[in-house]
Amino acid sequence: MRKAYAKLHGSYDSIEGGFVNDALVDMTGGIGEKMHLHDKAARKEINDGTMWAKLLSLARDGHLLGCGSGSGKDTDISPVLSLLGQQLVKLRNPWGSTEWKGKWSDGDKDSWTQKMKKKLDYVNADDGSFWMAFEDFVNHYRCVYICRLFDDGWNRCFICSEWRGETAGGCRNYPTYDKNPKIQLVIKGRVNLILTLEQADPRGKHEGDSEVPIGFRVYRDRSLSGNGLCGTSTYAYDREMCVDVELTENTSGPYIILPTTFKPNMERGFIMKAFWKGAADAVQMQKD
Repeated sequence: MRKAYAKLHGSYDSIEGGFVNDALVDMTGGIGEKMHLHDKAARKEINDGTMWAKLLSLARDGHLLGCGSGSGKDTDISPVLSLLGQQLVKLRNPWGSTEWKGKWSDGDKDSWTQKMKKKLDYVNADDGSFWMAFEDFVNHYRCVYICRLFDDGWNRCFICSEWRGETAGGCRNYPTYDKNPKIQLVIKGRVNLILTLEQADPRGKHEGDSEVPIGFRVYRDRSLSGNGLCGTSTYAYDREMCVDVELTENTSGPYIILPTTFKPNMERGFIMKAFWKGAADAVQMQKD
């Protein structure tokens, strides 16, 4: 598998580093995203319980999770659960050793009662697997990597396009913003939708040396007025940017999705993806 993966990306050097979510996407065909833990918006979600609820929901729905630490070493997230009033996360260091030494670590005799040991199949071993309290996890890790997996109960629609020449217009800061490729989005009824913008992987594709900062907005019409109805909160050097949104039928015409790079003249291919449950014809996308 490693040889085939290297051939796909042009060389072994191209697969020496990377992010957990990108690797999981390559292996599963899911969609990847990140939840940053230390910015202002994340801290609000941590404090009001939204972040914990998201992690529980993602884990229960069978999506794959990982996390990144300040040291640059990434870790797998196994169970995420609330048990006997405790918010706990189980982590696995893929290097096979070096574990958390604080509360709920293997050696924490104060937290591990016989009841908790039995319920969580407690093992005291230097095997790279360990438990942490959620409050410690969000302070010691910088982000959560997510790979969403969609079974046959989900509908999907993809549109392939690119930023080339004058269509590489950049963000709203530039007068060429409206030159970017536009995608029509038609909704029937009310739909909970996952929209994802994926830029072409630059490895082995002659698309530059690394990812470029990308983002997108959804507008009610072609006037592109205001900040739009929804979209990515920022531009990021990520392969994929993902937004969950509920949209209703637009009687004035199709919604307009505007994917862009941050600066003009950043040329790259991209795919706009939509995932939803319910009627197959509830969502339609096409190039404007």
